[in-house]
Amino acid sequence: MPGTSRKSRRSRRGRRRAKKKESAVATCAHILLANPAGPNGKYYIDPNGGSKNDAFEVYCDMDNGGVIQIEATAATKTLAHKHYGRSDGKGGDGWSWQSKMKGHNGKTVAYAVASSQLAAIHKMSSSASQDIGASCNGAMFYGYVGDTTGFKWYSGAARFKSAAGNLWTSPYQKQNAALDFDPYLSYSVGEDTCRANKDTSLFKTEFSFRTKQYRALPVVDFELSDYGDAAEKHGAKYSPVRFVTPARPKAGETFNTAARDCREIKRLRPNAPDGEYFIKPLSSEAASLVICDMTCSSLNSPCRQDHATRPWNNAGETVAESGAAWTCIPPKRHVPFQNWYNRGDQYAWFSSQMNVRKGWGIKYALPVKSMAQLQKTSSQVTQKVSASCRDAILWGYGNRGNNWGNGYGYATQFKGMNGANFRYNYNDAYRPNVLNNEDHCGFNNRAGREGFDTTVFRFQNSDTRSLPIIDFQVKDHGGNSEWTGFTFSTVCYN
Repeated sequence: MPGTSRKSRRSRRGRRRAKKKESAVATCAHILLANPAGPNGKYYIDPNGGSKNDAFEVYCDMDNGGVIQIEATAATKTLAHKHYGRSDGKGGDGWSWQSKMKGHNGKTVAYAVASSQLAAIHKMSSSASQDIGASCNGAMFYGYVGDTTGFKWYSGAARFKSAAGNLWTSPYQKQNAALDFDPYLSYSVGEDTCRANKDTSLFKTEFSFRTKQYRALPVVDFELSDYGDAAEKHGAKYSPVRFVTPARPKAGETFNTAARDCREIKRLRPNAPDGEYFIKPLSSEAASLVICDMTCSSLNSPCRQDHATRPWNNAGETVAESGAAWTCIPPKRHVPFQNWYNRGDQYAWFSSQMNVRKGWGIKYALPVKSMAQLQKTSSQVTQKVSASCRDAILWGYGNRGNNWGNGYGYATQFKGMNGANFRYNYNDAYRPNVLNNEDHCGFNNRAGREGFDTTVFRFQNSDTRSLPIIDFQVKDHGGNSEWTGFTFSTVCYN
């Protein structure tokens, strides 16, 4: 063909073939693998394989490695900007999913892909992303600005739900969660003028969703709490969802290529960086996302934790590095900083004996059977718990500078996964390691602040079934002025 290069002719032929259902391949990345010069555009793909009858057309972003881009349907990708009322017909604010609000058609957002094909894409994806733009008059979506206080986190920030039911929340909601959350799902926010909370002008909040978590996108619905007054209006526009689906995925990179644990990924991929990977400790269980510490390069790496051989020893020691490739699992919920118990100072388990507010057992983002198998194939485990306090002693106590000469009669006790008890008056293996310079709660400050007045507990054990921590009991917490809060690190196995 005169005037055209061999490369451009090959590109057009490849695109013509992908324009036909019968020529569809699994993903855009596979098209690009066969035709590296393929341009951006619409192509047929068939992720679930088998018959080509259900192959469907998507936009392929070839400039970025063959990213699959799927649009919401024309009828659902834009939510009209108007007032929506409570589903029960009452006035005022209150949590409600958008699809259930009065004035909505009762349907969630739909996408131009069959459920079986979407399920196949999820299993082949190494990451997914989506953006949503919200408009508002007098409705808050994320933060708020008080007349004198400046920006504040908003407990009623929007929550989003995927087609598979995965829940996205704000970072603030995670820290103060009343329910278990997915630790891998936190949206980020760009411009947020809705925080002005004024109904006199049109404002907006821009949400971004980025994740490796299986089935977490696309978003099909969102939940608001600030929308019920007559003057409050809101709307939204859903961008296409984008899936990165490697044509030649590496170990642990996707749900379909899950490895046994992070050590196996490191063996197969010696240069694999720190990050999130899929593992499958048991063949009978679904793959799960975990955090792999491949390099031990961070000061917070589990193989480089400072600890004390005795709780009262100020000379911290460094644990000898036991090798990289730690498999780390985050918790599903932390304990917010507030008053939990007011029946006098006595030991009480957080999960079952709180009386001001109801407690819970601490759970982790890995199925119990998979966790048990990971424990069996590991030789050591480590975890850290950071506690905030107000007028509450959590470990040693005494006057400043006396090295906790008054004793450890109020030391917090912990329970591990297999029922192991971690406490002060126990043998070294089951005694939390607490450095004096990390035990500020011993000063019993009646004006204690979250994140400033803290005690840090470190756990490391060769009994891999003893962790993670699933419960704890505080003793010095029995008055209304006594507040505590606990933040749990990932539990890491090697």
